[in-house]
Amino acid sequence: MRTKTLVISTIGALAAYTTQVLGPAAMADAQQSVWETGWAKLEVWQNQTALSNLISGSIGNPDIVEAVPAFESSTNNEAGDNYDNRVSAIFIPASSGNYTFYTCGDDQCDLFVSIDDTPANKRLVAQETGWSNPWQWTAVGSGTVSQKCSDTWSPDSGVTVPYADGLAMTVGTKYYVEVDHYEGGGGDNVEVTFTKHGDPSPSNGTDTVLLGNVLGISVPRSRVTINQAPTILTPCRSLGRSSRSTRRRTRRSPSARQVTSGTTRPTSLSISG
Repeated sequence: MRTKTLVISTIGALAAYTTQVLGPAAMADAQQSVWETGWAKLEVWQNQTALSNLISGSIGNPDIVEAVPAFESSTNNEAGDNYDNRVSAIFIPASSGNYTFYTCGDDQCDLFVSIDDTPANKRLVAQETGWSNPWQWTAVGSGTVSQKCSDTWSPDSGVTVPYADGLAMTVGTKYYVEVDHYEGGGGDNVEVTFTKHGDPSPSNGTDTVLLGNVLGISVPRSRVTINQAPTILTPCRSLGRSSRSTRRRTRRSPSARQVTSGTTRPTSLSISG
């Protein structure tokens, strides 16, 4: 029999589910990552009391990893209390120029923008020092408004404002963006948006524009090799004879669309071989 390879670009893990559905005849392994436009990565660490462990890198592996369709999380204040989370993605500017970034969170959050597509070269450019309701780009519930915007953010209480002229970016170039957020109690939103430098600030209450074609992440591609057709045994309809044994029939293997999990979000699907 000819070997078939089922290639699925996923957001989430597929291997365990594949093995469960297709049995030992199928093998799943991680392949080269693929680019997915319009998604950001959300990581959550539960049972936290501050943002410091996440910032320092000592927090360990996340409890939850998801993909979200915009650079924001928990805008309905529904995700609980006492956790850290991180939203990250690649930003691809639609035009060259200088850019201004804004962040908003409840509670504190730190916004980083890299000079390239790697986290290693990220720079702290804005912060929510207290808390704000969702999409309050130029207002606060508590804290310092000027720290929320990269144009006015200062690392030293106003002595220097390193990004007052905006962040220079080139059209089509990939830039890594990350926001680290801590939720203690009450509301628990976090959002990031941007404008071209010199444009009006976003109106409070307006959603982020960091989504769609300017946003993306690389996600694992799972490759499933089927060495033999899975056999599913089902009893035939009873013929009313108690002495006749139940016959069995072999059904064809499930279609590719059936080989998906409720916790997996397929974004492309093809069969080659």
